[in-house]
Order: sequence, then C-alpha cells, then structure tokens
Amino acid sequence: MNLVSHWLSSNGLMPHGFCYQWKPALIWLHAGSDTLIALAYFSIPVALIHLVRKKRDIPFSWMFVCFGVFIAACGATHLMEVWTLWVPSYWFSGGIKVITAVASIPTAISLVRLVPQALNLPNPEAMRAANEELLRQDVSLKKSEERFRQMAGNIQEIFWTMNPETKETTYVSPAFEQICELPVDALYSNPTSYRELIHPEDRQRVLTALEKLENSNRFEEEFRIVCPSGATKWLRAIGFNARDSGGVIQTIVGTVQEITARKEMEVVLRESEDRYRDLVEHSSDLICTHDLEGRLLSVNELPVKLLGYTREELLNKPMREFLLPEARAQFDQALLNIKKEGFVKGTMVVLTKTGERRIWEYHNTLRTDGVSAPIVRGVAHDVTDQRRIEKALRLSEEKFSKAFLASPYAIVISTIKEGRLIEVNDSFLRIMEFSREESIGHTSFDLGIWTGPSDRDEILVELANTGRVKSRQVAFLTKSGKQLEVNYSAEAIELGGHRCLLSVCEDITDRKRADERLREYEKAVEGVEEMIAVVDRSYRYLLANRAFIDFRGSTREKVVGRLVSEVVDKETFQRIIKNKLDECFEGKIVVYELKYTYPKIGERDLLISYFPVESSAGVDRAVCVLRDITDRKRSESELRQLSGQLLRLQDEERRKIARDLHDSTGQDLVALSTIFSQLSTSLPASGRKMRKLAFQGQSLAERCIREVRTLSYVLHPPMLDESGLEDALHHFVDGFAERTGIQVELEVSPRFGRLAPEMELGLFRVVQESLTNIQRHSGSFRAKIRLLRDAEKSTLEVSDEGRGISYSKNEHKNTIPLVAGVGIPSMEERAQQVGGRLEIESNGSGTTVRVMIPVHE
Repeated sequence: MNLVSHWLSSNGLMPHGFCYQWKPALIWLHAGSDTLIALAYFSIPVALIHLVRKKRDIPFSWMFVCFGVFIAACGATHLMEVWTLWVPSYWFSGGIKVITAVASIPTAISLVRLVPQALNLPNPEAMRAANEELLRQDVSLKKSEERFRQMAGNIQEIFWTMNPETKETTYVSPAFEQICELPVDALYSNPTSYRELIHPEDRQRVLTALEKLENSNRFEEEFRIVCPSGATKWLRAIGFNARDSGGVIQTIVGTVQEITARKEMEVVLRESEDRYRDLVEHSSDLICTHDLEGRLLSVNELPVKLLGYTREELLNKPMREFLLPEARAQFDQALLNIKKEGFVKGTMVVLTKTGERRIWEYHNTLRTDGVSAPIVRGVAHDVTDQRRIEKALRLSEEKFSKAFLASPYAIVISTIKEGRLIEVNDSFLRIMEFSREESIGHTSFDLGIWTGPSDRDEILVELANTGRVKSRQVAFLTKSGKQLEVNYSAEAIELGGHRCLLSVCEDITDRKRADERLREYEKAVEGVEEMIAVVDRSYRYLLANRAFIDFRGSTREKVVGRLVSEVVDKETFQRIIKNKLDECFEGKIVVYELKYTYPKIGERDLLISYFPVESSAGVDRAVCVLRDITDRKRSESELRQLSGQLLRLQDEERRKIARDLHDSTGQDLVALSTIFSQLSTSLPASGRKMRKLAFQGQSLAERCIREVRTLSYVLHPPMLDESGLEDALHHFVDGFAERTGIQVELEVSPRFGRLAPEMELGLFRVVQESLTNIQRHSGSFRAKIRLLRDAEKSTLEVSDEGRGISYSKNEHKNTIPLVAGVGIPSMEERAQQVGGRLEIESNGSGTTVRVMIPVHE
C-alpha cells in the first residue's frame, strides 16, 4: 500500500500544468491531443486482436499480438501525459514508459528478423495471378471431367471399373445398354451378373484370365456374349490394375469394344484369301508382278517350281538375270514398250537354276490405278513341252516311216469304211503269208483274214466310242488257213484328207499258250489294285498283274518273261533294286521308297515291298508289291510349302507389328510420360491430389512403355538379325525369367556360330513356344536350353522339371501318342521348314523338346 502511495504521490513535485502556467488553451491542447492519441492507440490493439482471432491462418500472427501490446503501452504513456497535467504521478508515468520500452524492444527485434521473410511473401499481383491460375485449372479440370462423361456416354465402347477382390462391377458407361442389351441399373443391382452374359464356351477362360490379372497386370481377351434377345456378339475386353503410390491395387479399370463386324469380316476375308491363294497358287499359268525396272515383286508357285529357285531367291531380283544374255536387250525394249502402250506380249527364253532353258509365252499389262507406283502384271504360259512335242512330232514322222518298215509287228494302213489295205509292212506279209501284190488294194474280207464276220464290226464300234483300240486280242487266219492269236491295236488317222485306220498286230500265239499255264496264278492277283509282280532269282519277271502293266503303260508281253533290267533302267536296277531283291532272297521282308521316272507319265514316288516265297529249295521267288504314293508325297510337300509360307507371312507380320509398336506406340507413350512429368512439376505444392494423379499417370505410362518394348521384342527380336541366335536367346531368357520367375539355364556349345537366318528364326520360335508351354502348363520353376553343334547336325533341347504332357492310349496300337495342341504342330512345322526333325520326350518328371537340323541343310 505504501508502494502504491509512493508511485501515486507527488512527493513535493508539481503537476505538469505548472510548466504550461495553467494556461487553459495550452493545457487543453495537450490534454485533448494526448487523449485522442491514447484512444487511437487503444483501438488499434483491439482491431489487431480481432484480426488474429478471426484470421487464424494469417502468417506471423504472434507479431500482431506483439504490436498490439506495444501500441497499447504507447497509448497508456499518452494517457499518463494527460494525468500528469494535474496530478504529479511521475513515478507511475515512468513505470508505464518502462513497460512500453520492454514491449517495444522485443517487438523491434522480431520485426527486423521478420523483414526478409515478409519481403518473400507474394505481392497482391502474384497472389491474384496464382488465384487466377487455380481458377483456370479448376475450370480445366471440370471441362476434362465433362469431356470424360461425354466420351463415356457417346463412344461406343464400354468403360468399366471393378472391385479387385470381389470382381464386382463398380462403374459401367452407358454403352453397356446398347452393346449388351441390358439396362445399367440391372448390372448395378447385381454387380456380378456380367458373368452370365459370357458365352458358356468362353466363360471359364475369361473368368480365369480375370482372376490372374493381379499377377499379370493386364487382361486382354476376345470372347462371345449372348444377349437377352438371343443374339451372339463378339467383344474385346482390356483391363489393368490401378495402383496407388504405394503399389497397392485400388481398382481394376478397362474397356470393352464390340468386334462382331470385325470377326465376321475376318471370316469372309480369310475365305476370300484362301480362294484367291488357291486360284493363284494352283493356276496352270505363271503369274507375277514386277516394277518398271523389271524387279520381281510377287510370283505364284508354278514359276518357283519350274525355275528351281525359292521364292526368296526370286523376289526383289531383276527378271533380266533369269533370261538368256542375248535376250536381255529384248526384255529391256519390252519394258519401254509397256510404258508407252500399256501392254506387251511375246516369247522369252528363261534359264532355270540348273541351267535348263524354258520357253514362256507372256502377256503383260501395266497397272497405274490404286498403287503408289506403276507395276506390271505378268501372265505367262510355259510352252517348253509343247515346243518339244512339236519338234518330236516332226522327228516322229521321219521315224515312223522307218519304224513302219522295220517293225517286227504287222502294221497295216486301211480305209475305215471298206477295210481296203492301203499299205502294209514286211512283217505283215511274213506273218500272214501274203505277197504285197495280193494285199495292197484288197479288203481284209477279200483276204479272208477275219475268223468271224462280226469281229471287224466290234472293232469299229470300239473305235467309234473311244477313238482307238488298244491291245485287243483277236484271231486271224493266214493264207494257209492257220489261226493266229494276235494282240491288235488300232487308231484312226488322217491320211490325204481321208480317215484311215492304222492297225498294229502282234503275233502272240506262242505266248498265249504260255499264258494259259500261268493263268491260274494270275487270277489270284489280277483284280488287286496294288501293282504286283513275281521275280525269280535270275531277276526275271514270272508274273505281273494288270495294275502293274497298266501303270507302266506297257503290255504283258513286254514285262512277263523279261529281265528286270530290261523293263526298268539299268542304273536304277544295279544301284537299288538288285540290292533290295538280294535282301529279300535272304528271307527278309524289304520295304522302301523309290523315285522312278516312267517314260510316259514322268517321275513317280513308289512305296515298294518285297516278300520272300519259299520252296523246297529255299527262297526262289520274290513277290513285289508297288504302290504309287506320288499324290500323297506331293500333297505333303505342298502342305509343307504352304505351312512355310504361312509361317514366313506370320513372321513378317510379327516383324511389322513389333516395328510399329516400337516406332509409333512406344514413342507416343514416351511423350505421354514426359507430359505427365511436366504436369506434375508445374502443379503447386498445395495441389497434392492433382500431383498424385499426375504421378500415377506417369507411372502407368512408363509401365506401358516397358510392356510395349517387351511385346515388341517377343514378337520379333532385332538382336536375332544383328547378333545371331545365341545372343538373342541370352537376352530373351533374361527377360522371360524376370517376367515369369522361372529360372532358365542356357548352355551353348563352344563356337556354335551363326546359322542360316531362317534356321535361327525357326529355332528361336521353338524356344519361345517351349518356354510358353512350360510357363502355362508344366508347373516347373526351372528350365534348361541347350544349343549343340557337331560335324553332322545342330541340336536344340528345351527341358523342364514339370508334370509332363498328357497322353492317351491308342486302342489299336501299342504307341502312346502325345496330345498335341496348336503349339506342338507349330514347332513341328518350324522344324520341317528348316530341314530338321522334332522329337518330344515326356513323363511325370519333365518334358524335353528336341530339334535336330542336319549341317548340310
């Protein structure tokens, strides 16, 4: 109490008013101004405290409180100035000034420290620009959302999202109603009802793939649905996992597109391509296209077969290289003519791979519409055989006159109507015992040749029906009345503008008697379709059935009783047939295939079986059974060629898709990733949600880039062309192990080196298919690839430790055939196309796929 009195007492001091001599005007001047200043100072802290309380996010709010205390203290000092005008409480006034000083010093220090931070605060213009940018981005986001709604509502694709755990639909776009013919609410009310729409044959496959999405991170399937109206539609669905920044799957998103029209068009296009390919490839004409420089662009199968080159050896090669050197200038002139006139035709001589000359008559036309550059369509016909026949015919006419006179057979030229003899050879005169004067100009009836009056009539009827008589056995009477058995053949010819009959008669009287003795044996095999003959140990034909003789285009007299070396060519007999017959005479059953060229029908493929026949003296005869397998071999060859062509087209399409993915889609995804990165960098720190979405978009784009690059490499690895099979397999195996978790061991023999490009591609595809089968079916976590090479062959082995391939027993055979899907036939075709052989060994402890390619191939 004393201290308060001390502070408030005057202690003998005078009020401040004495200093102003108590002049009222001066006193009230200072009292009024100090009072107003004090009121103003007291109102400022109230306003600052109100501001801090209402605007709690204002920066440096504590500084406003310090200013409020300092300003309130300053107001108190002015209020004491008014008080001390009348009351000399100078100790109290000094104490208030001390309080003001204590409040002012830390406020001033804090203010100095905050000035740099305050200078860094954005000015109103910057704040206004930032607010406008936020407003612009907000409007852009709303427009983007609106565009997505419009896109989802108007694009004829179904956009969908799904719960990753329950596989229940959480969102579907309005296109669902048009494609699936069900209201969207029906799917929302039963989120798994989409499963019932899937065709029963496709349902399990699609749902299984959907369950595997968590591990594979991509769902892509083509399947059918059955709409409530009963209509069946084809859909293509794509889906992937949407993850948060921590890698946790939040939802499954995807699209569904109707591809019914495309599927129907693919069927129509495939049928059209098959018909066109069949028409072109099996055409009897040579069909090709080339540019105006003469470089071949396409060829059908016939020129490939005739010239002996592969299709790859012909394509993109100048056609003039396949012509005779002296004919190349003519070909260059033909190219100039077709540029001017639009067509050209003529004859040219081409050289086959073996150096054989072939004559082609061609008719080429120029095409300029619908193509980027003019091309020439060429259609040619090989007339080599025709020209040879014409030449042979001329020689034949010369030889006929010689053969007519020197033939051991009786040859007669007579009129058809009357049977009057125009010309006969010496053999006829000798056999029939007539002189030339007795024969020429007389009819066969005048000579009494026919044993019965109807014999000649029957021959004329057969001649009228078939145009010829071939190997007809008739009975003739000689001049002395002896009856002869004659093998009679005849054909109508033009002679001097008149139709005449050329008759050839072979006296088979003696042979007929011998035939009677063998007839009982012939009856057993005569009607058999297979060609059957019997050969003795001296290699002489004892018997031949009709199929054997007809196939050779011969007669029984030219086969039975003759040596095998007289019937077939001696080189083939000595090199092959004799050795096989000797094995049969040793008591073995011999089966082998043989290519043999027949004079009239050309080269044929034969399946020949020899069966030993034993007697009391041992094996003294061999039964020969021959079957013509030419058509079967040709079909197998054509099938292999077609398969090879399809594989090459497939590889080319894969190469193109891989290039397009890498050069187009891959670059677009890189650009998209860059855009997301720039967008994430440009967003302010406060826009955390937008930055998160941008980061997720960038991560998704980078994952797509990796998948596109992987898919591009799997479709066609460029390293295979650049570095060879060994390096390509090292790279592929590393990627396969990383994608699947299957550890693959690669063993390559030293100095394996390079193979032909088609061999390396074929072996690489076999490795791809084998590893795919191991991943999908075997359950093995380990695989081994071996590339071996020795002086005779190159060998590829792919083995695993899985459950093996399923098998089924054949009821009629002791073999256990593997159940092959699409992959095994594909690998077998790959092996055959490069001249190799595919072997598969499988049991409960694993499977080994082996491809062996001869080195000389």
